[in-house]
Amino acid sequence: MAIQSDQIRETLFVGADAKSFRPIALVAAFAVVATNWLLGGRWLSILIGLGVVASTCLILPARLPSDRIRLTIMRILRAAYAWPLWLRLGCGVLLILAVSVLTNSTRLPVGSEFNLYLVPIFLSSLLFGLPVAVATWLLSFSVAYYYLIPPKYSFEVLSLKDFALTIGYFYLGLLALAIPALVRASSAAFRRS
Repeated sequence: MAIQSDQIRETLFVGADAKSFRPIALVAAFAVVATNWLLGGRWLSILIGLGVVASTCLILPARLPSDRIRLTIMRILRAAYAWPLWLRLGCGVLLILAVSVLTNSTRLPVGSEFNLYLVPIFLSSLLFGLPVAVATWLLSFSVAYYYLIPPKYSFEVLSLKDFALTIGYFYLGLLALAIPALVRASSAAFRRS
């Protein structure tokens, strides 16, 4: 007997206590910031990351907003979420390509380059839903691993430090994927109740 995606969604997001999603998302955001800092991230990227999460919580409030701007943004987000799967996947790939072009054309420290590869994951999760976000996460991980971990342009791991960077990025990508999904779920769950 196959499990349908509606059953999973019902179990995870509707049956659970929606009030707990937003605090879990904030804990995940602080985990990203702490890990980023431990891996040598810069303060500016940490502040930008916290600002993005705070903006997401503001855009997708726990209760239906009354102001026209946030209602319009929520309508746009719902419209992007309703696009066909192939179009949402294509947008995720384009986001990764844009980050790849940006990192290849500028000289940034490795930590900052990793942070840029988290952006497509976060945006895919916010705009296009969990299945597209998971695909974007895995593709972004593979591309970042190929382009950033020495020796560049290979999947070879030469040292324990390189392996630690790989695991750290995999973990950060998972958290970057979870944060908007949790905020979005808490917002939808509050509107239903």
